Amino acid sequence: MTPTGTEALRDLVASNLATARERTELLTGCVDDGDLVRQHSPLMSPLVWDLAHVANQEELWLLREVGGREPMRPEIDPLYDAFEHPRAERPTLPLLPPGEARAYAHEVRGRVLDLVEAATFTGARLLSGAFAFGMIAQHEQQHDETMRTCPRCPARCLSPAGRSPWAPRPSRGRWTTSAPRTPSRCPPSTWTPPP
Repeated sequence: MTPTGTEALRDLVASNLATARERTELLTGCVDDGDLVRQHSPLMSPLVWDLAHVANQEELWLLREVGGREPMRPEIDPLYDAFEHPRAERPTLPLLPPGEARAYAHEVRGRVLDLVEAATFTGARLLSGAFAFGMIAQHEQQHDETMRTCPRCPARCLSPAGRSPWAPRPSRGRWTTSAPRTPSRCPPSTWTPPP
């Protein structure tokens, strides 16, 4: 990959990670801490679980697997393993409280952005074409869709316009950009948890 191509890919990775995180922050920022830790539906995790799970997966795949970094908080890995704990069990786990989950997500993202600055996106399959970075951006977007629990204003929390900015091209399997979804703030005063 040419230096110019690498720089363009770095910019794309940083932009898409930022877009996904902006959505996460918009969705969770309009919910108070008490509602973040509640399970609003047996089909869903507490929102704070999703928040820390997204960060934990980002740490596992990007910092540890791609970057070869030491674990930041290995003791929480089992808590945020979606295969180890079904949704119904997650409210009973000793999850990170909202402030700590946000701080963890912020610290992970800062370290990931440092990793992006040094990445060449060549070599290992996880690095080639920024595959692992795209996977993580998609993962966060999927959880953003799951976290859309605002019954009176779902359309205003996150507009479904546009495709994922990491949609794979069917013929070549490479990442491509498209119009990102447009986030908008969900006013806290209109958010009512389901019964």
